[in-house]
Amino acid sequence: MAEQVDKAVADYVRVFLTHVIQDGLLQPIYQEIIFLQNQFKEVPTLQHVLQNPTVFTAEKRRLLGLLYRSDTPPILKKFIDFLVNQRQASQLRAMLYAFEKAYHVYRGVQSVVLTTAVALPEDCVEKLMEKVKKRFSCKEIKLTQQIDPSVMGGYKLQIGTLQWDKTIKHSLYALQKHLVKGI
Repeated sequence: MAEQVDKAVADYVRVFLTHVIQDGLLQPIYQEIIFLQNQFKEVPTLQHVLQNPTVFTAEKRRLLGLLYRSDTPPILKKFIDFLVNQRQASQLRAMLYAFEKAYHVYRGVQSVVLTTAVALPEDCVEKLMEKVKKRFSCKEIKLTQQIDPSVMGGYKLQIGTLQWDKTIKHSLYALQKHLVKGI
């Protein structure tokens, strides 16, 4: 069942993304998608209401209508209304995240998590991100920086499913493993 839901989400998002690109509304729709994702974060009960089968479709539609800003593109309102009518309101949050991911793929954006023991100077971060852009052939990077004193020094990059660990902690672990293996 989960695979069917995931396929349905992907299908809805693919069709919607195609229409948005054709209409030249990709950037405003993306900005609104991010805004709606934040609404789900700020109001955790929103997802519960949308999943609740005892809440009438009209009430779900009314509730979602309250989230719209004055400049919400009509095509997005129609898409969300369509989802509600198709009894897919419970999948809205998943669709918002799937749209963001599809947007990043379309635009050549790569998500990167940079973990260091202390905050790096901006110029070091920029140089490192330029290397990542070249290595992974991406146009743009969506960077999240994390501070973790346990890495001791160096850095760790999470790029999609790939992890690039250049930390002192990892080097010490590798050295320990090598020394133990030699005994």
